Amino acid sequence: VPACAQGNGLIGQGITLSVIVPEQPDPFPSGAESYLANKLIQVAVNNGVAAGKDFGRFFIAANVNMSSKDILPGPPTQISQNMEITLYIADYFDQKIYSSTTVRATGVGTNETKSFIDALQHMPVKNQQLDRFVAEGKDKILAYYRQQGDLIIQQAKTLAAQRKYEEAFFLLTSIPDAVRDVYEKAMAATLEIYQSYVDY
Repeated sequence: VPACAQGNGLIGQGITLSVIVPEQPDPFPSGAESYLANKLIQVAVNNGVAAGKDFGRFFIAANVNMSSKDILPGPPTQISQNMEITLYIADYFDQKIYSSTTVRATGVGTNETKSFIDALQHMPVKNQQLDRFVAEGKDKILAYYRQQGDLIIQQAKTLAAQRKYEEAFFLLTSIPDAVRDVYEKAMAATLEIYQSYVDY
């Protein structure tokens, strides 16, 4: 279920990001993937964008690179890990990155898994750097819909004519309300297509 929070101005401006944890160069310890996914949701939501695990065209993701690992003498002996986490907002279909930034986190634990998860727990989710990162991604997503809105509506009408109603509705309802003129055209097309669907 997408999570949503009050941002500055409009609530996410109608944008919802999918959360994706891509395959990493070094496999994650067990359980770490869900920690990272939750952190990505927090980054988006804390900056006024809805985010969730439902699939959508635009997504937020991260790659984790270990920058150092140290053994701390005990007892008990502990492991300290420093990581760089590169976050990005991208377009799944066009394979374009709209915004990216790198944050650092450090974790300590009695084994590598615990120190890794501790580092993810200390990953920042709200600061000026992340505000700029999300704002840049939002602006580019809105620009995409301003430029491509009429084409998206036409694609949806074509799909509806082929009785592919779910795909048509998916396209139309993905248009954020912040792009007011395109959004209103999309809602009008949705009603028109819905009537065809009911009559079918």
